[in-house]
Amino acid sequence: MKRVFGQGTVGLLTALAILPGLSGCNKTIDWLFDAPAQSESVQTSGKTEASVETAVPMSVAASPAAAAPVSKAAESGPTTESEIRSTLNAWRDAWAARDVDAYLAFYTPNFKGREVGPANWQASRKRVIAQAGKIELTLGEPKIVVDSLNQATVTFSQNYRSQIRSDKGIKKLQLRRSEGHWLIEEESFSPAKR
Repeated sequence: MKRVFGQGTVGLLTALAILPGLSGCNKTIDWLFDAPAQSESVQTSGKTEASVETAVPMSVAASPAAAAPVSKAAESGPTTESEIRSTLNAWRDAWAARDVDAYLAFYTPNFKGREVGPANWQASRKRVIAQAGKIELTLGEPKIVVDSLNQATVTFSQNYRSQIRSDKGIKKLQLRRSEGHWLIEEESFSPAKR
């Protein structure tokens, strides 16, 4: 005999068989019609049995909301973008105020820029910022792309002016969330054509 029913179907058929015997009974049988959290007849090890004619309504058996993966739009909600904007503003403020320790704290510990290693990069940044004098730093509206739950890319225009140097261009930061904070792990700058 060809098997037509899945494993959980037998329990449903048994319940349906006793249903006529309960007619006239004052006790409600809501439990029979309440869908279980996961229907065994529909899902076994993540797969749907093809030979089962589903007795449970499709909306109960395979809810699209429960099975759908989290979208990048959901990951990049207002909270994440707000955190990134706050980080970007605090980074700018620390740099413009020449608060080197606060400025360096916005970078991952292994960030080295174009230097040989992180220690060389940090020493170079300390030297450049100390010699800069007053710094004026204006950032354009950032374009934020959340690549994953813990990674994002931010692109914006940057206008930098100090006593030693001035430049304009596009800055791109690769950010990584670490221990609840967004840190810069890669940075690039493309000067504007003059």
